[in-house]
Amino acid sequence: QASERLRGHAAQLPTWFPKGSGAEAGVKTGARPEIWSDAAGFADAASRLRTATAALHISAQAGAVDVMRQRARAVGQACQACHTAYREED
Repeated sequence: QASERLRGHAAQLPTWFPKGSGAEAGVKTGARPEIWSDAAGFADAASRLRTATAALHISAQAGAVDVMRQRARAVGQACQACHTAYREED
C-alpha cells in the first residue's frame, strides 16, 4: 500500500507547482524559484521519481524484498536530488 501511495504522489508531483504559484503570487513556499524557472529540469526530476516509484511498486507487489530495498534506495536518491535542486533548506 505504501508503494502505491508513493507512486501516486510521484505522478501528481508536477501538478503541485503550477506556473505563478510561487512567491510572486504571495504564497509562502519552501520551493526554490528554480522549480518554476527550470521547469524542464523539474519535470525531468519528477519523471525520474515516477520511474523509481513504479519500479519499487512492482517489486513490492512481487514480494521481492531484496529488490525492494535496492529500489527504495533509488526512490530516496530521486527524492534527494529533487529536494537539493528545488527545495529551500529548512
